[in-house]
Amino acid sequence: MGNNIKNSYAGIYVFEGIDNVGKTTIIQALQEKICKEIGYDCTTIAFPGNEARTLGALVYDVHHHENKYFDFPINNASLQLLHVAAHIDLIQRKLIEEYSSSKIILMDRFWWSTYAYGLAGRLERDVVHAILAPELVYWEKININKIFLLERKDRKIDYETNKDILIRKNYSDLAKRESKCQIINNDGRLEETTNRVLINILGV
Repeated sequence: MGNNIKNSYAGIYVFEGIDNVGKTTIIQALQEKICKEIGYDCTTIAFPGNEARTLGALVYDVHHHENKYFDFPINNASLQLLHVAAHIDLIQRKLIEEYSSSKIILMDRFWWSTYAYGLAGRLERDVVHAILAPELVYWEKININKIFLLERKDRKIDYETNKDILIRKNYSDLAKRESKCQIINNDGRLEETTNRVLINILGV
């Protein structure tokens, strides 16, 4: 594949959606297909971050093992602020450098998660907007090629029914306002979903 054609695909492709819709699994399968079958340079970045000894890894651990760090529950506003801090750190430390190269970047989550989960966690809308404001300053300077909002009926549900519905509604509301968003149903086989996303990226 020629360099000019390859460069036309370079950029950031975001994968969003509620927990357990298969974002990470699809990203891993897609990266392997792009690198091995197409021969294109492809990297993955996960928010808030999963690299050892980084702010993102710490925030992820705090989020999922709160009792390990605190004697009292952390409030949702503070938790979302931690996520935003980790996002900014990852943007500055890694994403901007990768963005300047001719790579396909597959991104696991985006600021949409802070919005969807923040509102579902009973934060007021103006509080969520204020929490997101510092991060959005950085995203203004970065072009996103496409956002894939994954949906799946057959998934493990981590939240009570009303919260689960609200999280999915918040994602849907964002998708309706974003022309670059493509909703992907992930109820089929992994290979089918991966190929559907790849077609959207390559435009074939």
